[in-house]
Amino acid sequence: MRTKSFYFHTTRSKKNIIEAIINFHSKHGIPPKGKDFNSDNDLPGTSTVIEYFGTMNEAILAAGFIPESSKRQNGFKYSDEEMIRSVRSIAIKIGHLPTITEWDKRRDAYMPTRLTYKLRFKKWHIVLRKTGLKFSITRYILRDILFKIAGTIMSLARYFEQPASPRRKP
Repeated sequence: MRTKSFYFHTTRSKKNIIEAIINFHSKHGIPPKGKDFNSDNDLPGTSTVIEYFGTMNEAILAAGFIPESSKRQNGFKYSDEEMIRSVRSIAIKIGHLPTITEWDKRRDAYMPTRLTYKLRFKKWHIVLRKTGLKFSITRYILRDILFKIAGTIMSLARYFEQPASPRRKP
């Protein structure tokens, strides 16, 4: 029988569980997965977490992390709040609201895909508005257009930097 270094049966509280998740993240660099709650001696068991938070994902979200869920491969559906938190976390990292292209480049593998957002919210700017962060649709559209123009200019520059092919004489 394994023993826990944290005695959750005597000092159970949401605060203790959140601290244990944060400590796990500090040690391993990722939030704990479901299997970690039953195998790591520094984490409470899954039944304790579910008793206090309802789900493992809610506990990980309460600790300030986005869960890496193995349920995703088995048809796990993201809640609206999980999806919005994912976008908010990327926006905070990069310092502005991400375009859909930036989202694709910067999202982690366990975050929802572009298609998931499209199916749920229809338009990307609706997702951005729901983040609660400052948002100007005009500024967003202009920034997106400027990125596209810059990409076109870079492509043209690369094309014109290529050596010219010799012309054939008739």
